[in-house]
Amino acid sequence: MIKYLFLDIDGVLNHDEWFESVHYRKHQENWKKSMFDPECVARVNKILEATGAKLVVSSSWRTMGDLKEIFEGVGLPTDFDITPHADTIYSREEYAYDSPVFWRGNEIKYYLDRHPAGNYVILDDDCDMLDEQLDHFIQTCGDKINTPNLYINNEGSGLTEKLMNKAIDILNGNTKETNN
Repeated sequence: MIKYLFLDIDGVLNHDEWFESVHYRKHQENWKKSMFDPECVARVNKILEATGAKLVVSSSWRTMGDLKEIFEGVGLPTDFDITPHADTIYSREEYAYDSPVFWRGNEIKYYLDRHPAGNYVILDDDCDMLDEQLDHFIQTCGDKINTPNLYINNEGSGLTEKLMNKAIDILNGNTKETNN
């Protein structure tokens, strides 16, 4: 069965340390490239290579018309899927905006219900996942000031080496303890 890597962007491929870096400041004029930490991009590619997982973008960036061009420019695969936005799944008349049905976890569940997975990992800095997804969820730290414990636990911000290895282990079924 297919393995999936659900990818958020803000807080995973970019983070507060990246935005404070000299490299980011030098290349701000090309925001499409400077918004991504090259080390985090390389780690996503390593996860995909080591696991054979298919990339599924669950980030709010998924609605950008030029996302494939952006991914190509930074060295990410352009043959990705996207999760549907909750607005296309659920009616605003039926649910309040802050209802759990609008959590990213429900968007991912909707995708998985239509695309069965052998295994999957969710990389996201937000924690709006469903209980049934927690063993597959890796929370990155995008903001070390407001989430110092997560920053320490993850050994840095964004998609760190530690979190990359954890994602590979989960996708390849090499670990029993997967919760953060």
